[in-house]
Amino acid sequence: MKISKFPHHTLLAGLLILPAAKEHPYLDPGSGSFILQMLIAGAAGAVFILRNQIARFFGLFRRDGKTERKAGSKAAKKRNAK
Repeated sequence: MKISKFPHHTLLAGLLILPAAKEHPYLDPGSGSFILQMLIAGAAGAVFILRNQIARFFGLFRRDGKTERKAGSKAAKKRNAK
């Protein structure tokens, strides 16, 4: 009986590690529409948040004091009391 230097289980393990045939990615219509819906909702949410933050920022520079009255600051309460 001849003993080989290269055991067969090593060859089998090597074949299992090799990559399989080229796979092609697949997105079904349900997955594609879900991804599109997430992108649209994210964009709409970002627009809403940015619009509110920009309005808040520019509200700091307004002279009518609407943002101060909303915040309930002491200066706005004094002006309204007059």
